[in-house]
This record gives sequence, structure tokens and C-alpha cells, in this order.
Amino acid sequence: MIFFSGKELSQKITYLKSQGKELNLSINYPKKFEFFVKFYISMFGIPEIGFQERFNFFQRCIKGLSGKIFIDAGCGNGAYSRFMAKKYPQSKIIAFDFEKKLVTLAKELTNQKRINFFTHDLTTNNGRLLKQADIVWSLDVLEHIKDYEKAVKNLTLMVKKNGYLILHVPLINQRRWFGYFNDWTHETHEREGFEKKQITNLLKGFQIIKEVNTFGSIGSFIWELNIILFKYLPPVGALLFPLLRMMLYFDRLISSKKYNCLGILAQKL
Repeated sequence: MIFFSGKELSQKITYLKSQGKELNLSINYPKKFEFFVKFYISMFGIPEIGFQERFNFFQRCIKGLSGKIFIDAGCGNGAYSRFMAKKYPQSKIIAFDFEKKLVTLAKELTNQKRINFFTHDLTTNNGRLLKQADIVWSLDVLEHIKDYEKAVKNLTLMVKKNGYLILHVPLINQRRWFGYFNDWTHETHEREGFEKKQITNLLKGFQIIKEVNTFGSIGSFIWELNIILFKYLPPVGALLFPLLRMMLYFDRLISSKKYNCLGILAQKL
């Protein structure tokens, strides 16, 4: 069964206009179509392939894991925190982001008292977070941070002994399919990607349980097509998104010579 994440954003579709840049996505529509946009999001979630595939990676990582305290570092709109609150009903979730607007949005979308959203800079030490969590995750966050080494260090300090850290980052020298992306940069990125060793070398005291390459040939093509369609032909993009989302399954079945992103699951020793 295909899981579509971000359906709760149907309550706050203005996010896709005002903060859509976080998702490489901008959906503009006449006000008279607002009802249909809300219905669409309630059915298919956020129509951005990158967001959906990162969520898929996250689900695979937490399979079989357990815990009572979780930290969502760089929580964005809070989708992962809300998902974990439902999956682990006895858990407590600490979620933060550097962007105050995103924290405000996450609070507005959440009715779970067990999730504590607040504004925090990941490069700043916070003694209250030290060795607190059974699982810490930070997905596609480090590329937004200038001092990513300090950020990773702080992430590792938040994890309890035998706890888990989940990371997902873009890699450098990504494969491109369409000319539109040849000189493409993300306006909120400090860098467009990492070498794998730049991340793994920082995980001292951790055992890497799983390395997952994401966005291979099929996935990267689908990601680019999704963005282009919504930019130039939004109705076509909306119609094709569910199909593109399902096609991501084949990206995991068919190996590629080159992958655009890397996911890591590591356990603290």
C-alpha cells in the first residue's frame, strides 16, 4: 500500500505558497479552487516527491525500533513528529526548528500534547537535550546549516546509549536529467551536497547499522519531473503526482550507478 504523507497540510494550504520553498515546491491557484486543493492534499498529501521519498526512508529506518523519547531536529512542518506520536502513543517527542514560522505552523497543525515544538539552533548546545532520546532524526537539514560539523556533534550528544540516530542528506555532484537543473541551487541551502565521508567521519562512538542510497536514476528523474510540472503545468503535475509517487517503488528495486542522496541509521555504542 502506498503511503502519502502530509495529508494534514490540507488544513493549512497557504503553507504551500508561503513556505513551499522549503519543499522546492510552489503551488499557485485561484481562490475559487481552494476547496479542490484542500481535498487533493487530504487525499495525496504534499505533492512533492522529495518529501514523500524521505518519509518512506524514515519509515523503513524506524521499523523494529522502539523508545519513549524522540527528538525531531529540524522538524519543519512537524510531519515526522505527528507520525511518530501516532505510531508510539506512549512516547514524548521533542521537536525544534531554526525557522520560527515553521515552528508556528507545526504547532497549528498539531493537537498532540506529547509533542513539544520550539525554536532552536542546532549548532547551539542545549543541556536539556543531552542524552535524552532513544531515537533522534534529522532529514535533509544539515545542508541548510553552515557549521554542519557542530550540528552533527550536537545530534550525537542527544542520543542515549544504545539509542539511534537517523540522517538523510543530499550528495555532491548529483545526476541531472533536465537542463533546468544544470545550474539549480536551493535558496536556503548553505551547500548543495556532501561527500559521504563528511558525514560518516563525524559519527564517532556510533555503529552504522544501515546506509541507504536514495534518488537513483529513476528517483532523480521523477523528482525533477515533479518540480518542473508543478512550476509550468500545475494541473498536469497534480494529475501525475500519484503515479510518480508509485513509480518511486522501482527506484528501490533497480540499482543505479549514481545516487543523489544518502540515508544513515546509526546506533550509539
